[in-house]
Amino acid sequence: MGRRYISIKRKIIEKNSFIYKNYRLDFLLDSNYEVEERVNMINNFNFNKYKAITSTFFTYHDNSLEYMQPFLIKKEKPKFYKKDFFPLVKALEYFRKIGFIHGDLNRKNIIYTKDGFKIIDFEPSLKQLKNGNSQLMVTLPYIFRKNLKQNCLDSCVDKLGFFYFILRTNKKFNTNDIVSLSKDLNHSRFTKLDNNIFCKLNYDDILELAIERNKYIKEPLTDYQ
Repeated sequence: MGRRYISIKRKIIEKNSFIYKNYRLDFLLDSNYEVEERVNMINNFNFNKYKAITSTFFTYHDNSLEYMQPFLIKKEKPKFYKKDFFPLVKALEYFRKIGFIHGDLNRKNIIYTKDGFKIIDFEPSLKQLKNGNSQLMVTLPYIFRKNLKQNCLDSCVDKLGFFYFILRTNKKFNTNDIVSLSKDLNHSRFTKLDNNIFCKLNYDDILELAIERNKYIKEPLTDYQ
């Protein structure tokens, strides 16, 4: 057995070529029906057709849920081409059509491997108990202000997370840039984009928007050739 990680909420074990997590059911704050529905969706993902989805399975035990996912090895790539993101777009459009929300799309949960980009870390509940407090399973600032106010996540969060992810594949686009852009999206000139346009965009459009935004960065994100 490899390394073991212990936390208040869950236990993570790396064993052979799989990662296992154990979630306490009473720490999952969505309703029992919502958790069961979400778990069933994850267990039945069509990961053979959508290559960017990592095969993930949950198993119920008496007072817990066990999560199993293949252990993936990250691969460095000096330059990303636009076509590298197409499997991601295809997978995220699939999620949108079936009504699934990942909730926490970021550089830790979308990794590049020998088989291309892979989405990982599918949580069984979008709201969980952490350190004694109710917490949305999202990474700030990858969330719209309205979601924080309503204390819930919707499909707009995944679109925003994907948008930031595309930007941050350029390593010169740092955390301060992300915070600045977040303020734009939530408070000033992008407010109408937030409410009226951005959440209605499909993932192809968001990919184009992110690439266009990168024209303001000295080194472009992708090579269009």
